[in-house]
Amino acid sequence: MELGDESGSVTVRLVGGPSCWDGVVVEGVFDHEEIYEVPVEELGALLSVPGRASPRAVYEPDPDGDRTAWLFRGWEGQAPPPTRESGD
Repeated sequence: MELGDESGSVTVRLVGGPSCWDGVVVEGVFDHEEIYEVPVEELGALLSVPGRASPRAVYEPDPDGDRTAWLFRGWEGQAPPPTRESGD
């Protein structure tokens, strides 16, 4: 997607987590509206790890960071890590 082009696809990069997903670049899946026109809390993915039935890896962007860098947040069904605002 060209800078300023709000009609093209947006590339998302996965950061951390299982080696099968860490560093993966997801291209041609999301358009501008799906990434930039929704609340940040709605972004993310649950991704299966090959050879493992469950739990799935949780990826979400940092609410105060880049919407196209989705960070590993843990495993589906586990408590999320403490946030900076909570003081933990």
